[in-house]
Amino acid sequence: MSDGNRINIKLIKDDIRKFLKTNKAVIGSYSKRISDIFEISVYNSIVRYYQDNNYTVIPKNLYGNVFKYKLSPNGYPSNFSFFEVEKKIGKKVMSYEVRHNLTVESFHSTGIYMTPDISVIKKGSIVTTTPLTVSKTLRAINFVKSSDVISFYEAKNFVPFPELIFNFIGIVNELIPKCLKKTSSNGIEHIAPSIVISGKGNDHTDNIKKALETRYCINCIYNNSIKTIKGRKSTVKIMVK
Repeated sequence: MSDGNRINIKLIKDDIRKFLKTNKAVIGSYSKRISDIFEISVYNSIVRYYQDNNYTVIPKNLYGNVFKYKLSPNGYPSNFSFFEVEKKIGKKVMSYEVRHNLTVESFHSTGIYMTPDISVIKKGSIVTTTPLTVSKTLRAINFVKSSDVISFYEAKNFVPFPELIFNFIGIVNELIPKCLKKTSSNGIEHIAPSIVISGKGNDHTDNIKKALETRYCINCIYNNSIKTIKGRKSTVKIMVK
């Protein structure tokens, strides 16, 4: 899915179009697969944001030359590919990982977890443990602490509706509650926590979007407009951390 350090967004879009055309007869029965492809396109758009802002983008844990996306919470992160993004700012090299379906521990309570669709985390911050309070087996638990999460994104193949949008605010409160204010402190720019919804909003959901984006440091993105993100020129809210 990549050409060196450059992500071919057009190729991903073409893959989506070919998939829809080829599988037209079975789309109704395989809506989850459409959701997977939408999620991949959002994931790639997040990586593209860092590329557009002069980060070095490095695909990691490839299988030959194949990028293996993690399309569900199941499975160990070490069995899937991800992108590392890094940039020298002053004398310091800032390094992050863009991860797919990675478990994150609650900001408020230890031992409580959830799995955002896409997360940007500090490099090398995944913790591996076997807490029997979470799992009655000896299977390893892989997660990242909320303090090591830079931002996160939910990709939903739906038409926007109020309950979906407000549920996202609950996730923000659980993982990065400081974003439940208008601005954040000075620091390095990242896309603020966002819910990206494939469908087009109506007047009511547009009003909800405006209210929440005014109230909090978050984005409600409809009609998959995240594809057009171009750094600071974007209308998408940027957080600093």
